[in-house]
Parts: sequence; structure tokens; C-alpha cells
Amino acid sequence: MFIVETQKAVKASKMTETELPDRIKPFYDFVEKIHTMLDEVPPIEQPMRFGNKAFKTWLDQVAATVDEDLAAIMQAGNPEFKHVKRAIPELKEYVLESFGHYERIDYGTGHELNFVIFLYALCKIGIYGVDDYKVLINRVF
Repeated sequence: MFIVETQKAVKASKMTETELPDRIKPFYDFVEKIHTMLDEVPPIEQPMRFGNKAFKTWLDQVAATVDEDLAAIMQAGNPEFKHVKRAIPELKEYVLESFGHYERIDYGTGHELNFVIFLYALCKIGIYGVDDYKVLINRVF
């Protein structure tokens, strides 16, 4: 139902015309930060039968600050949420697994689904709500 409801929320809307509220900006900034980190970790020259091993370096860098990033996302999204420290371990697994498998260095639809579950979990615990679906999909996802 979450996927259906988020789909309905963005129907007939434009990403470029979707406002980014201050309370969601730390989430957007997190995605931008990890995207920028990709440029800082160039691919390793190697035979390419499987994924590039530089992926592990990049994901290690993402993981190094993800606890603080998640805390900032939750605090901005819902300053009254009292269980930030308890939520981080589970949320962290979903967000880190959404970029690919660390050992196999592969990526597939299951990893994409981890990001959707990450979004759902943030909504389920009250960081974001139904009114945020449009911006979460159009600006963050």
C-alpha cells in the first residue's frame, strides 16, 4: 500500500516543481552527499567480471557517518521523535543495503526495495507522513 499511496501522491506532479521543505532538506542533503562521494572514489582498474572493488571503499565512507546522518534526518523530520538512538540500527541496515551488496558487489531490485522500505520505515515511525510522500518521491527518491 505504501508504494501505491506514494505513486498516487506524485501523479501529475513534476519533480522540478516540488518544493523541498526545511524538515526534509537533511534527507535530500544526505542523498546529495553520498552522490558526491561517488566522484571522490574513482573506479579501480581491474578486470570487470564482477562489480568494481571501489564500491566497498565508497560504502565504507557512507557507513562511517550514516548514524549521524540518520539522526539529523530524524531530528529535522520530527523533532519530537524520542527514539532516534533505538531506530538507527534498523534504519541503517535498510539504507546501507539499498546501494548494493558489500561482499558480492552487486545491485538489483532487492536493493532498490531496501530504499523503499527505508522510506516506509521513516514514515511508519512518524518521521514523515502522508503529506510528505510527494516530496519524498519527487525530490529524494
